[in-house]
Amino acid sequence: MPAENVCYSLNDEDFAYTDIFSLMSAMDESGVLEAGAEYWESDFRVALPKDAFSVERILEGADEQLFDDVGEIYENDFSYASPAAKLELQELLHSWCDKHINLSSYSVLIGKSRKKAITAKEVADYRAVYPAEGAPA
Repeated sequence: MPAENVCYSLNDEDFAYTDIFSLMSAMDESGVLEAGAEYWESDFRVALPKDAFSVERILEGADEQLFDDVGEIYENDFSYASPAAKLELQELLHSWCDKHINLSSYSVLIGKSRKKAITAKEVADYRAVYPAEGAPA
């Protein structure tokens, strides 16, 4: 069985499969399921508010907006907030997200994906459950 928090992709971009049999089923439907067929594996975790909210980006956006409104005399006061003030805002944003936003159905890939290949044993195990079309029963 695959390890928990591992996902799979046919193209190293769309990690849409959470188990190897689902990946193999997609390969089978595409006619590419055979020993040696390549796929990618990656670790993932549930998305967190910090994946969407960066205090630095928020403050930079506020500075850019005021620069557009005020002009060159504006001195980026938001970006110059103290580290303690930035931490306070970060905690406030994360607390708000925890209370109002559910990100549990979204995943974030961790690290680099790993290129792998389907083995003959995996194909045999899959075919034991899902025989090829036209194969004798």
